[in-house]
Order: sequence, then C-alpha cells, then structure tokens
Amino acid sequence: MAECRCASSYATSATPRRTQFAEVPAAPAAAPPKPPWRKILWEEQPYPDNYVDHTFLASVLTTTDTTRYDLLTLVKASTVVTQQLSTVAFFSMLFYLCYYEHLSAGALLCVELLLLLLGSALALGAAQHAAPGPPLGTAQALRSGMGQLLILVGWLLALSPILATLTRTFSDDTICALTISLFVCHLVSHDYAYASRYSSRLQGTLSLNAAIFACVLLAARLPSTTHVFALMSLAVMCFMLLPALSRVLHALPATQHAALRATAALVLLTSAMLFSFVSKLIGFVYLAAVATTSLLCPMLLVHMQQYRTDVQGPWDVAVRAFLRAQSTET
Repeated sequence: MAECRCASSYATSATPRRTQFAEVPAAPAAAPPKPPWRKILWEEQPYPDNYVDHTFLASVLTTTDTTRYDLLTLVKASTVVTQQLSTVAFFSMLFYLCYYEHLSAGALLCVELLLLLLGSALALGAAQHAAPGPPLGTAQALRSGMGQLLILVGWLLALSPILATLTRTFSDDTICALTISLFVCHLVSHDYAYASRYSSRLQGTLSLNAAIFACVLLAARLPSTTHVFALMSLAVMCFMLLPALSRVLHALPATQHAALRATAALVLLTSAMLFSFVSKLIGFVYLAAVATTSLLCPMLLVHMQQYRTDVQGPWDVAVRAFLRAQSTET
C-alpha cells in the first residue's frame, strides 16, 4: 500500500505543470522619423511654432562690411567742423576787441578787406587746380559774386542805424545767454555736407539765421554805427561766404590737403589772438574743443571699429505696403 502511494506521488510530481500567464499587449509600431526642420512659415511642420534648431543662425553673416577708416581720413573729414568752430571763435574775438575799443571800425574794415582779397585769391587758385569737372570759381562767377556782395553792403549801410538800436534795451545777461544759445544752434545745425561736397546745395537755413541773429544782438552793443556796419559785414563774410570757399577747397585733389592746411592756419591764428588779446583760459578751452573735434573723436571712431557688427543673411528686407505702392506709382 505504501509503495502504491509513493509511486502515485512520484508520477504526480513527474508530470509537468502548465503555468498560465496574462496576455501581454502587442508593442505599438515605431513612429516614422520627423522630416528635417526648415526655416519656412508657409508649410506645416511637425514641430512647435517656437522650435529653433542649431541651423537657425547658420546662414547669418557678420562684419561683411570691410570698410576701415584711417585716422588721417577722419581728421581731414573733421576739418569742416573745426573750421566752423574756429569761425565762431574768431568772430566773437573781434567783437570783444571792438566792444572794449581795442579795435577801431576802420581797422576792422581793413581786416575784412584783407580777408576778402585772400579768399578771392584762394578761390581763383583752387579753380585753376581743381579736379576735372564743372568750373567752381571762374572769373565770371567771381564778378557775379562781387556784384551781389556790393548790393548786400549797400543794404547793410542803410540798415546799420536801425540795427544799432534794435536790441539796445535788452540786458547784458540776456544778450549773452541768447548769443551763446544761437551760436550753439548754428554749430549744431550747420550744413557740413555742403562744405564737404556731399551736397550740391546749401540747406542750412536755420544755422544761417541763428548766426545772423546772434550777430545782430551783439551789434547793438557796439559804440557807433560804423562799428555795427563793420561787424555785420564781418558776419556776412564768416557765415555766408566762408562755406562756399570751404567747398571750393574741398574740391581740390586729396593730395594737396588744401582744406586741412587752411583750417590749420585758421586755428593757429585764432588761438594766437585769443591768448594775446582775450584770455588764456578761453584760449585753452578753444584748443581743447578743437583737439576733441579733430583728434579725440576720430581716434575714438577708429578704436570702436573693432566692435562694429553688421548682421546680414538670406532674407528679404521688409517693405511697408504704402512704400511699395509709392514706388510702384513712381
């Protein structure tokens, strides 16, 4: 009996058991690979709207403009600013000498006549050595300018008694503040492009009016009508005729450096007279302003060129609809 039980248990243990497992769901099919991202908006892509990959800025070009400025070129280009600053200082210095009667009206007229002859000689000489192109300072144009100058001198002679008393009731502080403000406005709004030959027409109307108004304010402080006439004639030469002469000098070939030499002579003359007749402090202030305009600013611009970045790329420049319509109509 015992042997039967043992055989039965052995047979039971030797029979393999079937293990039941739960059903495992089938793995989903692999998603198809995404197409490469393209920088376009007119086609739907399987990417978020704000998606940007590593190729987004691959076509950007920086510092493609290889223009490099040298110091001498910038110094020569700044001569128009230095020249106008020196003109204002020269005119103010001559007014100072007339106001304190260190310079008579006759002496001032002689200085103006000498400057007029010197400017005419420079204009004629520059016209003969100018680069090929339309004549700039022919004898016929000079005679026409002299005729217009004589008409203007006649008007100044007639208006001098009125100008002598026009602002005499103003206080000295008001005259000083207005004059400084007007001369600053003149320097800021002056048409430097005309003197540098970047423009063919003098457009500095505000600058000219500010300078003439400042001269009228100062003329009323002079002791006689002759002084008023002499000062207003000097204003016409400095602020109306000198830009035309500067334009003629800039028309000469670059190898002659005519504008640079004329500006250097004007700076030396003005600084010498300021140190001799006015004040050493004002002379140093004037020289500091000239050094800043002619040397410090060009050197700073040359130094800052290394930080310049010009970003360009293969994209279309946006044009507003009304600008496109105007260009189509024209």
